[in-house]
Amino acid sequence: SSAGGVCGRNSGMVLSSRNEAEIQVTDLGRSTSESMAGGICGENAGYIADCVNTAPTSSAVWAGGISAFCDRGIITRCYNTGVVTAPVYAGHYPTGGIVHLLGRGKRISYCAFETGSAPVGASVWNGGTLLAIEPLEPAEMQGLIADINVIPDD
Repeated sequence: SSAGGVCGRNSGMVLSSRNEAEIQVTDLGRSTSESMAGGICGENAGYIADCVNTAPTSSAVWAGGISAFCDRGIITRCYNTGVVTAPVYAGHYPTGGIVHLLGRGKRISYCAFETGSAPVGASVWNGGTLLAIEPLEPAEMQGLIADINVIPDD
């Protein structure tokens, strides 16, 4: 299954959202594409912008601070401070502070993740593009997140 703090699968738009709840997906013993955990969305084939995840995210297969798998989707101006835990996928793709695996010619841009939350910002497969994804120290991340205009829950 795919799980996220806002949605399991996104093919539309997720804007100005924040997650503070731990996301954990266990291995269901079926296909590897069914065990995805993302701080905002498990899978993204749409548009995610101006979002923040501050909670741990883990999966038996794929996990990302914002989305585990971004295939044909775009993620921009998103930030993660939560620790991301999952195995290295296919022996080549480590977990990402923003996305575990980005593919099919889409992009992640102007995002930041806290140093130590994951080994990389994102792993690229099949032609995805990374633009300005930065690891930042905790104090820098807290200052950045404080300036984000996330819509309050009320």
